[in-house]
Amino acid sequence: MKVSGIRWSVVDKMRKAGLRWFGHVKRRCIDALVRRCNDRLVIEDMRRDKGRPKKYNGER
Repeated sequence: MKVSGIRWSVVDKMRKAGLRWFGHVKRRCIDALVRRCNDRLVIEDMRRDKGRPKKYNGER
């Protein structure tokens, strides 16, 4: 088996796991902390700032 075949299978598994988690979060109540955080992350991913990422409390 070629390395590229293994790489694609790993990428597919990661994508499926992410989509499964996303569906789980979307079924949660709107007031759930996980859902509020996830909605914020989706919005931030759409608008990325240029340059170095900001440092947050745990990274300083």
